Amino acid sequence: MTKVRLQVPDDRCIPSEPVGPCHEGWRPELNIIYTSPRGTLAALRAAQHLARDLEAHTLLLVPQVVPLQFPLSSPPVSVAFTEQRAYEMVKESQYDGDIQIQVFLCGDKRKCLLSVLKPQSLVLIGGKKRLWPAPEQKLAEVLRANGHRVIFINGE
Repeated sequence: MTKVRLQVPDDRCIPSEPVGPCHEGWRPELNIIYTSPRGTLAALRAAQHLARDLEAHTLLLVPQVVPLQFPLSSPPVSVAFTEQRAYEMVKESQYDGDIQIQVFLCGDKRKCLLSVLKPQSLVLIGGKKRLWPAPEQKLAEVLRANGHRVIFINGE
């Protein structure tokens, strides 16, 4: 996996360049949203089989919310630390396929993800299913309402 380079698509969402191997030709894209350590680990494990069956290109999208008192380009937690944490999560999941990690510095996680996901994206979100909606479940519903195909993985 390679290092992150930042770009600015709008005023409160800065995506990095995807890190990982490049692929020639078109393949389906499988997007895993980093939520919590347990939820993300469950989503990575589920994605491994799905990506293999679909021969999909896999992206781990890591939205890092930057509080308003900080400039987006200077988050309180470094991008390198966030990237390393995501990389360790992929290693822990024993993901054996190609995966790219992309960190997004943002003010609002939902708006940022909606602006960077391609239309009708296939998305995996891991979290704990509860009777009352958890933040991960709410995010899944927002993405579904905006036309994305979301698979929620119960990770706890």
